Amino acid sequence: MKKFLITMISIFAALAIGLVVLMVLAIQNGGILPAKQSSNVFKTAELVNTQEISLDGIDEITLNYTWDDIIFLSGNTGKLIFKEYMNFTPDDDDLTQITTRRNRLKLERQQKNRNYWFGDINRYSKVEIYLPSDYSFSLTVNTTSGNIESDISLNLTNFEASSSSGDIKIAEVYAASISVASSSGNITMERAEGSRSVSSSSGDIKLLGGAGDSSVSSTSGNIIIENSTGILNASASSGDISISNSSGRKDLETTSGKIVVTNSDGYTEASASSGDIRFTGFNGAADFETTSGSIILDYAEGASIEDDINLHASSGDVTLTLPSGLSFDFSANSSSGDIRTSFDDQLKFSKNENHASGTIGSNPLFALEITTTSGNIRISDDR
Repeated sequence: MKKFLITMISIFAALAIGLVVLMVLAIQNGGILPAKQSSNVFKTAELVNTQEISLDGIDEITLNYTWDDIIFLSGNTGKLIFKEYMNFTPDDDDLTQITTRRNRLKLERQQKNRNYWFGDINRYSKVEIYLPSDYSFSLTVNTTSGNIESDISLNLTNFEASSSSGDIKIAEVYAASISVASSSGNITMERAEGSRSVSSSSGDIKLLGGAGDSSVSSTSGNIIIENSTGILNASASSGDISISNSSGRKDLETTSGKIVVTNSDGYTEASASSGDIRFTGFNGAADFETTSGSIILDYAEGASIEDDINLHASSGDVTLTLPSGLSFDFSANSSSGDIRTSFDDQLKFSKNENHASGTIGSNPLFALEITTTSGNIRISDDR
């Protein structure tokens, strides 16, 4: 028993000494977690470094940072100016390293290898990039856990921006190729014109204006697209897709979320595994399918339809409002539901009324086919 007590006392004494050492080291290093894990900064970041860099002959700029916020501002000189702000006194290797090779300029500051248990929770840094307005070549921006912001108009040949766990906000960018990605942050682009690729694993995406073919994807976030022109491919595994005032062919898919489109035109394919599909003020042909949800399709008055419309719902109702004066071939099937239209008198119904078909008007321009497994079909027009 005495030996046991001595052993326990020795263990507790060792633990106490270890905790004291940990506390001392933590105080000396300013925290117990890695840098940039908290925005609770205890003193204001101050300017610690300013550099001016000539861009003569440079047609490719790359910025690589770890946990710095990167902010783009308009430059009023022919040189790139960058300013570093930190809330701690940096060593030389804490500052941005500049590399120029032929036509390439690289600015980078990588986090030094630190003991994450005794680290930099209170440390914060940001970089301001004053980009000359006449720079019109390639720009690549990468940060691991910082934000990327630009309030200026970027006119480039190529633009790439990525952040693992930070938000990306871009006011205007015009480029032949635009690629923006974030693993766990939100992306907002107020205007982007060019071939656009935008993705986020667990954040929302807002594309609020511009033109160009687009590929937009989010694993567990919502997608919002407004005032956009061009071919669009948008997919969300666990989130909603909302589109308004958009023109061009669309391919929309969500696994667990709804698809809502207003005041848009162009041939559209839409698929929702577990969610509704709702279109209002639409103009164009449609191919919609939902496994567990309803379909609501409301055409704009005066809409021109010359290609087929196919609507399929496994477990949900289909409600369709057509513009007046259309001519088309019609077919509807409902395994467990009613079929009701404003042109029933022009249709032939099966005995159990779960199938209806007919030609509406003269010289039909397209075919309208609707099927539901467990749901009603309702169609109206202004005839």
